[in-house]
Order: sequence, then C-alpha cells, then structure tokens
Amino acid sequence: TLCTSLDPAADVCQQAVPALGGGDIDSKGGKSFIERGETATLHMTVTALKSYPTPRGDASGADLKNAHVVLALDSAGADHAKLASTDVTVGDVKAGQVVDVPVELTVDGDYECGTSLIVVAQLEADNAPTVTENYRLFPGYRTDFFEDFGTKGDSFSVNADGADGQ
Repeated sequence: TLCTSLDPAADVCQQAVPALGGGDIDSKGGKSFIERGETATLHMTVTALKSYPTPRGDASGADLKNAHVVLALDSAGADHAKLASTDVTVGDVKAGQVVDVPVELTVDGDYECGTSLIVVAQLEADNAPTVTENYRLFPGYRTDFFEDFGTKGDSFSVNADGADGQ
C-alpha cells in the first residue's frame, strides 16, 4: 500500500512514531549519582506512541519493528568514560508500550569532577524515523538537597493574601 496522506481512518497507513526518554541513574553512590571509578546504569525508555496528531485528527500509532539504540559518548568527559555496548537491541515495541533500556557506563577514576559527559542515543527501527536524544551527565557531582516546592503534597505554600503571620 502506498500512503499519500496520513488519514486516521485508514488503518493501512498507520505510522510508527518512536520516542526516547528516561534518564534515571542506578549506581553504588545512590540514585542520580555517578561516582568516579565506578560503573553506573543509565535507564532510557523506548516508546512507540499509541497515537499521534494529524491535521485530520489523532491517528493510531503502529508497532516499532526491530528497534535498537545506537550509543556514543561526547563532550569533554568522553575520553574518560566507556559504554558497555554501543548498540543495544530493543526488539519489537508495541504501540503504547514503554520499554526500559539499561545502558552500563563506566567512568575512569581520574575523571575530572565537574566535567560534562553526554551520552548520545539514537533510536532506530526498520519502520520509523530515527530519534536522537542527548543525556548530559556530571560524574562526581551529587544532589545533596532538592526541593520541589509542594508538588509532593507537603504543606509549603506562599502567603497569597499578603497578610503576615496568617
């Protein structure tokens, strides 16, 4: 079938729409911390969108076929880190499915603290366009305190009425 337009009503013209996401880190130093001289796991997510917008309305997405993530290191820290693999097989991904893609990353013990490291990931599939995502990491830096200012349901609020002590 040759599709000349993406019509949401035409099942034969379903398009696979890939997406990369995630970015969580697991390591000995704790979540979101990469210790120099250690191996950590970066968790990416691969998704085949269940639907996508078109000028005629939302269309149903198709499954990704033979998906894999091609990886490379970039930035100033690239010479002091190593990926366990530069091509991670994901396989077929059903529309709406989210697949965790663990990527092992080893950082040299002499990695200069504060140096940026970028993991460049390209999601490729037989039936979809390539999607590129960059994951910027700072090995050796830890987040000691983080405040989300009330999004977790704590009692922090701004005094909106301007009355002191109320």
